[in-house]
Amino acid sequence: ISGFHGDFMCFTKGCTISGDFYGLYVALPKTGKDDDRMYPMYFSMFKLFIENALLRDKVVYESEHDHLTGLYNKAKYSALMNGKFRTCDCITVFNLDVNYLKRVNDTMGHEAGNTLLRMAADSLKAVADGEDTYAFRLGGDEFMLIAADADEAKAERIEKKWREALAEINEKADG
Repeated sequence: ISGFHGDFMCFTKGCTISGDFYGLYVALPKTGKDDDRMYPMYFSMFKLFIENALLRDKVVYESEHDHLTGLYNKAKYSALMNGKFRTCDCITVFNLDVNYLKRVNDTMGHEAGNTLLRMAADSLKAVADGEDTYAFRLGGDEFMLIAADADEAKAERIEKKWREALAEINEKADG
């Protein structure tokens, strides 16, 4: 740090929040003989700020995402419908579902069905960018892909890209 003549102090290392490791290194200028007494206060304060921010991020993420697929959930869909999508000149909506999910669950078990749901989600993640194109799991095997301000040509490109991603996933999974 240009012009800094203090010490760098590692306040914490090897700490975790929800399984995420973090470390905190802070530049502390030497100002006098009481500096050493202030370090524990700095440590506690910075650690609290970081942990609160990480926990807040986790709560926000979990409130907006489906836990199985990682796609946006119905709550995020509703928020975008009442916000961003209201100001669009047009939107393109793709409704999708997983064929024969109940049959797979009944014959092969729910873990196999969950695998199909995750594969479907992966195909949507290949085209969703979170800026103009959003992917949602609305529940069960119901998925939606929404593209904001997408004209017909853009909608066709999105569909083509999604079909290619789905074909690649199916090929890797042997159909």
